Amino acid sequence: MSLLQELQACTKCESLAKNRKTIVTAEGTYPSDILFLGSSPKDREDIQGRPFSGISGKYLKTTVQSLYAGHHRISYMCSILCKTPKREASDEEITSCRDNVLRQIELYQPKVIVALGKTAQAVVLNCPLSETSHSSIGTLAHMRVKDKTIPVIITFEPQQVLKDKLRLESIFIRHLRAATKLLFS
Repeated sequence: MSLLQELQACTKCESLAKNRKTIVTAEGTYPSDILFLGSSPKDREDIQGRPFSGISGKYLKTTVQSLYAGHHRISYMCSILCKTPKREASDEEITSCRDNVLRQIELYQPKVIVALGKTAQAVVLNCPLSETSHSSIGTLAHMRVKDKTIPVIITFEPQQVLKDKLRLESIFIRHLRAATKLLFS
């Protein structure tokens, strides 16, 4: 059974599994230079089975394209593979899905991860949501995947940036540029 087939058959979070239309798996280039790790899928992602396919995802992909202009191999994925019903993912759901996320990260072999928001931060730091913090935004962390340590930039979710563009966009772009610098350090 392939990884995709295994992920599609996942029922670790029974309530999420029975209410999803599809799972949302990683997409992009592998091996990857930079992997963007978001929160749980929203309605559009659940229908299309593709990460970052909504309005905030379009904003992210447009921003990434303008900054990196095809110079880096990019991939995108969600921290939870199933849509959560109009709420943040629970600690239990994050923990249940973490192995599936790690298996995809292992496949994509990113040199750098950009963790977008609290759910991604909880996955990267392997901690409960209550231990994530806005004070971690813009900081460098590290994630252990098998025998490899991957540098991680923690930043805002694209939808947060869109809600407060005037205040957050320049900070967000600075964080995305920091990810590029990590490729060459």
